This record gives sequence, structure tokens and C-alpha cells, in this order.
Amino acid sequence: MLIRYGYEIVIGCTQPTPMVCLLSVSGDRKDDIRIPEKVVTAPAVPMTLYLDLFGNECRRLIAPRGDLTLWSDTTIEDSGKTGSLPVKCSHSHSIGIALHRMPGLA
Repeated sequence: MLIRYGYEIVIGCTQPTPMVCLLSVSGDRKDDIRIPEKVVTAPAVPMTLYLDLFGNECRRLIAPRGDLTLWSDTTIEDSGKTGSLPVKCSHSHSIGIALHRMPGLA
């Protein structure tokens, strides 16, 4: 099935504010995208892209003072089947990890 998804997020800043946004589909699903992701800001601001330690696409920008709108629209193909986690996998274990031990947050 095809799933169209996107977002419109409005952020109000009292001063120019550096931001890193992780709003793109996970890298392991890139081959499933049928209509390329288009990201627009209003007002238009320069953005740079990079991959973090986990392979996530990060969008770096400086939000201007006032309102900034982030908008995106794309389509992805999905089988509709639910995924499964390994039997021993649990997200509750990660909650107890101190932030200074998390990768990239040293």
C-alpha cells in the first residue's frame, strides 16, 4: 500500500535559534519512498543535511526570530505487515542508561 505522509510544524522563537531536526524517514526505509521527500521552510532558511551516528538524516538550520514553519510531504510504500522485535528486546532498558553513556552525547 502507498502511504502519503508529511507535516506542518510552526515554531516560534524569541531570537535566532540553532536547530537540528530529525523528521525524515529512517534510512532503512529509503528504498520504499515512492515520491521524494520535499522539505520547505517559511520563511526560507538555509539547511544542511548530515547523517548521525545511527544513520538518521539530520537537518540543521537556524530558525529566525518569530515564527518558522517546517513543511514536508512524501509517499512511501509499505506492506502493512507489523514488524516484530527480538524476544529479548525491550525499550525499557534504555531508559536507565545515563545520558553521558549514550553515543554522541559525551
